[in-house]
Amino acid sequence: MTDKSIQKYAFRKTALSLALLLLFSLAVPAFNACFRLSESESYERVELRALNMGSDALMQMDDLKLLQEEFKGATLSFSSLVSTHLKSGVQTFPVSAVLTDSNFATFADWTLTKGNFITEDAYLRGRNVAVISEALASKLFMSLNVIGNRVQLWDREYTIVGLYKLPESLVTTLNANGVEQVYIPMTSHQDMSKLPLQTVFIKSPSLAKVTFKETALNEVMIKKLKLDINAYKIVLYDKKPALLAQFQDILNFCVALGLSIKIIRLLLYFWRKSLSFIKSNLENMYLGSFIKRYFIRCLMFLIITFAGVGAIYIVFRCFQPQIYIPSQYLPQENIFDWKFYIETAKKEIQHHNAMYHYLPTALESSYSTLLVINLILLGLSLPALFSLSKGIKLNQYLKMGIGTTIAMGMSALLMAVSGHMLLTLWGFYEWVFPIKGLLLLMAYYIVNSIAIKD
Repeated sequence: MTDKSIQKYAFRKTALSLALLLLFSLAVPAFNACFRLSESESYERVELRALNMGSDALMQMDDLKLLQEEFKGATLSFSSLVSTHLKSGVQTFPVSAVLTDSNFATFADWTLTKGNFITEDAYLRGRNVAVISEALASKLFMSLNVIGNRVQLWDREYTIVGLYKLPESLVTTLNANGVEQVYIPMTSHQDMSKLPLQTVFIKSPSLAKVTFKETALNEVMIKKLKLDINAYKIVLYDKKPALLAQFQDILNFCVALGLSIKIIRLLLYFWRKSLSFIKSNLENMYLGSFIKRYFIRCLMFLIITFAGVGAIYIVFRCFQPQIYIPSQYLPQENIFDWKFYIETAKKEIQHHNAMYHYLPTALESSYSTLLVINLILLGLSLPALFSLSKGIKLNQYLKMGIGTTIAMGMSALLMAVSGHMLLTLWGFYEWVFPIKGLLLLMAYYIVNSIAIKD
């Protein structure tokens, strides 16, 4: 390889590695914003999800009255999915009929675009009304002006009263199963008294003040509802945004650690040169004379020292990882109790295997998908960080000028921001622009680009 081709390779390696890191730093908070926007008041929300729909120990509609008494002022809703077929003329589509009430729209992850959801009057009277998606309306009628049209479910006619639209994002696409959901009143189903409640939604400001929500709900289920606590899984969302944010914190901490190490190396190099200069001059003059003669240089020594130490402090203060581990996964006495961790892992595996028929809600599926996406992006970010460090060292070996260093940094920033904007426009995630993470990565690139002469 010629010197020119090596220089081009070093330029591409550094610029692309930095661009990927910047893009990942933008993408992780943007993906996580999908979850925060889905449920902004997650600390007030709880879901009870049936682990086995064939169980006799599940809640019925009458049990909601007892829950309403227990959580006064709370908004409650429920849903039960029934697989069926929807007919319109000669067309037939497999659908999931979601039997619910008028409060469900409060917990839904979609947007109502036309008409209205199931009203309280329609629910109480058991009217045959339905809310379908815009996609299903287009398939059935080749139009979105379908309010008032009728479709057939279980040999009965339902009138379309509303249209909804799912958010367009990568998370929604990964969670979709290809089966359209049609929302109808539970009271319109002829076997409603026999149908158990698959999901129960609770949202209440009082829940935000409860420290141990799972314990409190277990007590309500056992003492008030007389239910088996193993019949439902209690899904909490108050800590999930913090859990998702940890992945970005880990990446920022790794970058901050590398940045701090480089600053320390620069300070040690500066101190070694300064002390050598001071030592050589103090052999020929007194300390007072030296300070008077080299006052500006002494002042710069103090300023650079305090600036370097202050920079390290600020970096660790701003980017220290906020690690959150649920209390049930930590031993109460000895953190190094390995038997506890092994038993906990066994219980989690057994619990997962027992949830064969478990159907998570849209919000829970969104969290699980984002968890996987965060893991993948973190797994890609760490090699990109390693590649960037190698690229910077190669540039220093080739003695790239400051102009080339600036060009690589600007190219990487332009590619990352452009890619972020395109991904947002294509609907992969919500628009979020975290300046702090970008500044940290650019500071890492700039500081590590400063060569230390041995």
